[in-house]
Amino acid sequence: MIVELVKTITAFDFTLEKERVFRTAECYPGMPSYKKAETIYPEIVQGLRNAVSPCAWICFGKTHWYCLLTLGSGAEPYVVSCAKDTLLKGLLADKAAEELLFSMDSTVAAAVKAECRRREVGIKRRLEAPEQLPWKAQQIILKKIEKNQHTGVTVSGSYVFHPPRSMGYILELTHKQDCFAAVHDCSTCKNKECLRRNGRQPLSGPQVQAAEKPD
Repeated sequence: MIVELVKTITAFDFTLEKERVFRTAECYPGMPSYKKAETIYPEIVQGLRNAVSPCAWICFGKTHWYCLLTLGSGAEPYVVSCAKDTLLKGLLADKAAEELLFSMDSTVAAAVKAECRRREVGIKRRLEAPEQLPWKAQQIILKKIEKNQHTGVTVSGSYVFHPPRSMGYILELTHKQDCFAAVHDCSTCKNKECLRRNGRQPLSGPQVQAAEKPD
């Protein structure tokens, strides 16, 4: 049986949860900008669909697998163009792109699980920068994948991926096939204020009424 060194994934579900996008944009019912946001949101999602070219790669090593995900080079210019239109449109486009990138991770996780069954291994833990790895690990991830597959992604001298809407992580393998810790663990993240964080409560009614977002 031929075992591939790198798996490329290009088929992703474009479904975005509006509630999650609005939550991370801190745009809630009762705010002055909420109705306007609901009106322009479908246009933003459609524009984002046309702008992105999502792709992900998994590089299979003996003890670790290296994962890289990107929305492609068109995502950031689209977000910037929305921001030039209005601040609210730019904010929603930014959060929708962010949500789309994170939603890609679910598809990658499913592919990882299938490969675990195929190769009879498990995932002991997921390693990400800067929580479990130094930022330099971004460069290592890219080099591992680029040895066998051109991605179009680069990394800067400060170890930041380009295009900007890209992310990478490393999966540590284990012989325990029933172990699967390949998804992001919010409990290990240092960003305690992240609105995407599991268990974080939404703003209460009075706070929503007092807060405003730009038109």
